[in-house]
Amino acid sequence: TVINADETTTEITDQEAFKAYRETLADGVKPTFQFPISIQEKDGAIVTIESEETFKSYLQNSREENRPPRKRR
Repeated sequence: TVINADETTTEITDQEAFKAYRETLADGVKPTFQFPISIQEKDGAIVTIESEETFKSYLQNSREENRPPRKRR
């Protein structure tokens, strides 16, 4: 669930719905989530995120895991 600027909420059920929602936001505006949220990973596992701090950590870890290995010189 995301909290809109007018303080109403929008239920996001899948990645396509989230993409469509993001397209409605003004440039530079990021969604505000109502925690907890559940995220389905590529392998189908469901991860429950309890707070914004945990969400930021989850995103950082996901980015690090998906980076290609660095080449040594």
